[in-house]
Amino acid sequence: MFEMKSKWSILYGALLACSLALTGCGGGGGGGDDDDAGGITGSLTETNYAEVADDVVVSVIGRSQQFSVVPFGVQGSQGPGAGPVDVTRRIVEEAIQAMRSKGRVQAFAISESTRACDESGTWKEVTYEQSADDVTPGDYLELRYDDCSNAVGHLLKGRVKVTLDSFKETGDSIEYEATTVYEGFSLTMNTIELTLDGTVKTKTWETPDEWGMVVRFNVDVTDDGKRFRWKHELSFRSSAEDGELSLGGTAVVDGASYGLRQHEPFTSEGAGAVDVVDRSGRYVRITLSDADRKIVYEFFHAGNDTPVGTTTRDADDLFASVYL
Repeated sequence: MFEMKSKWSILYGALLACSLALTGCGGGGGGGDDDDAGGITGSLTETNYAEVADDVVVSVIGRSQQFSVVPFGVQGSQGPGAGPVDVTRRIVEEAIQAMRSKGRVQAFAISESTRACDESGTWKEVTYEQSADDVTPGDYLELRYDDCSNAVGHLLKGRVKVTLDSFKETGDSIEYEATTVYEGFSLTMNTIELTLDGTVKTKTWETPDEWGMVVRFNVDVTDDGKRFRWKHELSFRSSAEDGELSLGGTAVVDGASYGLRQHEPFTSEGAGAVDVVDRSGRYVRITLSDADRKIVYEFFHAGNDTPVGTTTRDADDLFASVYL
């Protein structure tokens, strides 16, 4: 189905489509375990909880929901830019598809090819196949970009490598796990640059009735000049009837880590609630409502179900920095 030459077109086209039309970048999600990736160090107080929540909304929730829908219908005239979740999902899916479709020659084979990009620069592809017969854990696809542009205003640099960790296909159902490593990777779309450095673990499954993905980030992100440390988990589930997104792991705010605990999964309309938990068990609940376009923060002491502080934000104001 795909030849060696088509892999670049698949991956680059996927990234380009992701940056220009978000509806092509997937849907829904659900259920993630709360995983403390590096220890909870942050401390919430009645004076800083709203500021911490603002940061989580902008750096984690907003950019995570770029994956499925634009919450509250907030969208810029040029459409939202490609985020870390969008890019990772498309790269992993298309890399696995390329592994499955490529004609295999022999076991334990490494192949390399370097080509010129359409506008300027070059790209290099390195593939490794453990089996001459089928897709096998350990197979990988690596792409290296040297100031590569296939369209005016779009530029790729750095390296991305996708390694298959597990693979199972039964009838119309497929499930696989992969590790994606970014090294100095940058994607520029019309002057807006996204850079990624680090590792992303993914688990993806697809049946005739449902599609799902779990993504665990451990990456440094720069998105349109804003820097973030992503160490959280995203879980997505999508079916013909509905879709959900849940968060887990940790959110890093000003160098401090806070636990993420989903209270109510985010729906495809953007509504839902997540708790940001500090080292002492205090937490701020962030509730998004698609009805009034408001975001409510409620601050709780550990073991107490009555908030001791409440703050309301306008969704358009906070998400403008992500989508406009």
